[in-house]
Amino acid sequence: MNRIFTKKIAIIGLMIMGMIHLSAQELLLNTDFDDNLANWELWESATQGTVDIDSTGQLNGAKSAHLQITVPGGGAQWELGFAQGLPNGLSADTTYYVSFMAKASENTSIELVIQESESPWAGLFTKTVNLTTEPQMFVDSFLLSSAASCNFVFQMGAIGSAQVWIDDVHLVKGQGIDPGPELDPGEKLSNNFFNEQLNEWQVWESSTTGNVEIDGSGVLEGSNSAKVSIASAGNGEAWELGLAQAVPDGILEGKSYIVSFQAVASEATSVEVVLQQVHDPWANIYAGSLELGTTPQTFVDTFAVTASMDVNFVFQLGAIGGAEVWLDDVHLIERTTVDVNDIDRTALQVTNFPNPFLSQTAIDFVLSEREWVSIAVFDARGKKVINTGAIYDAGENIVPLDFAEKSAGVYFCTLRTARYSKTIKMILQK
Repeated sequence: MNRIFTKKIAIIGLMIMGMIHLSAQELLLNTDFDDNLANWELWESATQGTVDIDSTGQLNGAKSAHLQITVPGGGAQWELGFAQGLPNGLSADTTYYVSFMAKASENTSIELVIQESESPWAGLFTKTVNLTTEPQMFVDSFLLSSAASCNFVFQMGAIGSAQVWIDDVHLVKGQGIDPGPELDPGEKLSNNFFNEQLNEWQVWESSTTGNVEIDGSGVLEGSNSAKVSIASAGNGEAWELGLAQAVPDGILEGKSYIVSFQAVASEATSVEVVLQQVHDPWANIYAGSLELGTTPQTFVDTFAVTASMDVNFVFQLGAIGGAEVWLDDVHLIERTTVDVNDIDRTALQVTNFPNPFLSQTAIDFVLSEREWVSIAVFDARGKKVINTGAIYDAGENIVPLDFAEKSAGVYFCTLRTARYSKTIKMILQK
């Protein structure tokens, strides 16, 4: 088996550093507080506070909103709010993106709530945000199932003696459900990026039970990922908790397949991915495992099928312990059968998967006969950064390449044989 373990910098919760540029429809007014406190209101209850404009450059812009409690109340977050009404409300079946910068004079937490504008003031989206004395950018997204008139509210009644600064606040309307990147024509799975919530996926429980939810905080590459945690631990067998999808039309004799997914965990643990029969004895036709940590990784593997059958694609998670696991960008791709007699002998067929990639990729090339192939990779300045070669068999060959120590950017990979060569462009993201 060829395995590729891809690493990138982890994003913890919904916190990332730096500026986020959102190109869609902005729904808030006075997002940078350049018009002082226009369009914003301070809501007080048992807890009372003050808000003013701070021009000392505490955050990104020249001005920021500065809030603090003057009269402590019962300590509930909702007792002091900093809010803006959304007169046109929010639409059904639409993705919205939230971002803002914030810091505090001491460690504390606030809540961001998008709530109905009438009683019972139901929260349509709620996120607890942990602040420190360092400026941070917070980004999240959510999908509404029904239209609503609502308010955008920072709830701050429990911040105690802390002072809080907020700036660069955005609520951006997306374009509805994002179908994700274009899929390979051989793709066998649906809702690969969890952009349609958990459609097509089922939770299987045994003596271990668990929770699966959609996380829109950008922990992995896409806007959404599946977040899995154990609610009640059983016997510790991986198969006791699963996230599964039936494979339409099953897998076919003589075909080869690529399995790939992204994953990260809150602590060291492991996840198993299997293709298993849909009936007793539930035999595994394919099995792979990935050791997880707090750095996101990409798993890629290939396997061949010797008999056609109906199967389920299953992440087995019953042994993850107290960890939370995020999964995204899940694929089962049927490879086109290569007949050596049909190979174009005047050109070298080369692709790489995935592309763009995070840290590792695999070069996929087809030969008309067994021969020596050199593989050279050059950066955008023409410097050779990878140089390898070997004898490969006729037909399809897959060679993993490791870019873990390379800088993000554009690279060019050239494959050469005694008779021909081919160069492809690759994009490394970190």
